Amino acid sequence: MAGKKVLVTGASRGIGRGIALAMAGEGASVAVTYVKGSEKAGEVVRAIREGGGEAFELKSDVGQRADCEHLINKIREHWGSLDVLVNNAGRLDPIMPGDVGLEAFEKTIETNLKGTWLMSRLAAPLLRASQGSIVNIASIAGSAGYPYAAHYAASKAGVIAMTRSLALELAPGVRVNGISPGYTNTGDPSGWSEERMGDLAKAIPLQRFGRPEDVAAAAIFLAVEATYVTGTTLVVDGGLTLRLPGFVSGL
Repeated sequence: MAGKKVLVTGASRGIGRGIALAMAGEGASVAVTYVKGSEKAGEVVRAIREGGGEAFELKSDVGQRADCEHLINKIREHWGSLDVLVNNAGRLDPIMPGDVGLEAFEKTIETNLKGTWLMSRLAAPLLRASQGSIVNIASIAGSAGYPYAAHYAASKAGVIAMTRSLALELAPGVRVNGISPGYTNTGDPSGWSEERMGDLAKAIPLQRFGRPEDVAAAAIFLAVEATYVTGTTLVVDGGLTLRLPGFVSGL
């Protein structure tokens, strides 16, 4: 990653934060984007700078074309180039039985799917110039489904399909791959009891939840090391999907 210019959307917390810190730790310069929580984005930037790296933060709602255009223009102004785009920004409203409202459905698709498409298309000229790559963060929900979250599962299934399509459209100059994380402990409250969390962990063959750094390691591999890999979505779930769909149907 040394010397690479990297844009990570939704990098103020969770998996995005882990990817930004890991890539910076490998020598990349990182643009940290956020839509809420400027303080947390600032913390990520400070951590990177304190470690001797280069980083800056930008506010952007990836579901809005004007925001995405502004973001890419800022990258051009600041760096003049881009090597890696990580489409991590996403939303998952609280999961509970009952109908999902239309507003929640539309906002989820807008951020998770439309945002990934907008950022990929707008960043493509810069990435072609650098022979760069895109890493899309999907979810195992996109291939296995998830109860009470059809809107989220559909958005992530779209990201997986989009990854394959963009890989064909942008080849040979730009590689496009994805990651489907399983349950990942991001530090955000889940609303589940410790007992339930323990039961979930026991159902995972590797007997633990994932960590942001697990996903970050896969992102670094796909971004710069897997030079003959494109159109692939790597599952990072501790083996959980080996036990699906029986496990999910029991949630």
